[in-house]
Amino acid sequence: MIVWLRVGNTTNRVLRLWFEARLVGIVQLAGQQHRLIEVI
Repeated sequence: MIVWLRVGNTTNRVLRLWFEARLVGIVQLAGQQHRLIEVI
């Protein structure tokens, strides 16, 4: 499985907040056996 994170240049803090806000959705898609998850 590939999780492709599409976010511009940012600080680690902002990246972490961005990622955490989307984590539940990523885990749900992973549980559905998606092979590629593009996160925008």
